[in-house]
Amino acid sequence: MIFIFHIVIGLGLILIETTLVPQWPQFQRFYDFLALYVLYLGLFRKLREGLPVTLIAGFLMDALSGGTFGIYLTAYFWLYLVVKWSTNFLHAGNAILLPLWSGAGILFENVMFFGMLAVSGDIGRFTGEFLHIVIIQVLGAFFTGPFLLAGFDHLLRKKDRWQARLARDSAGSIG
Repeated sequence: MIFIFHIVIGLGLILIETTLVPQWPQFQRFYDFLALYVLYLGLFRKLREGLPVTLIAGFLMDALSGGTFGIYLTAYFWLYLVVKWSTNFLHAGNAILLPLWSGAGILFENVMFFGMLAVSGDIGRFTGEFLHIVIIQVLGAFFTGPFLLAGFDHLLRKKDRWQARLARDSAGSIG
């Protein structure tokens, strides 16, 4: 059930990014919402829950984005692992660190994209505008990311309460 819930959230974010965001010019250079969801999974969910969802989300984003296949899968996989590893040293739920987590996660994703393009030889396509876009994305994530992370957490807590109530009600009707 939890995987279906994550997939629905992931598909919703993918649909927003691939259909709605391109329609609004002011959001075309905005950061990747699904990367922030991967960040949330790394910060607050267990490995057996977050890693499969991250891999599926990366595969779906690669399939639907029209970009180089594997770029999102690789970036999300490493973002998830680095965030999960760093929670051994930094407190995930600290409200003061959430803007830093958000900005650093989007910066990490962009560095991964840049590195993959450098390895593939497509680095010549970049201009000075790339750095400008990355700065806008990191600042956008710094200021809005904590709100999205809190929203993801609220949705999952609400689902957990609903699931617990459903289990309690079904156990009461059996006994």
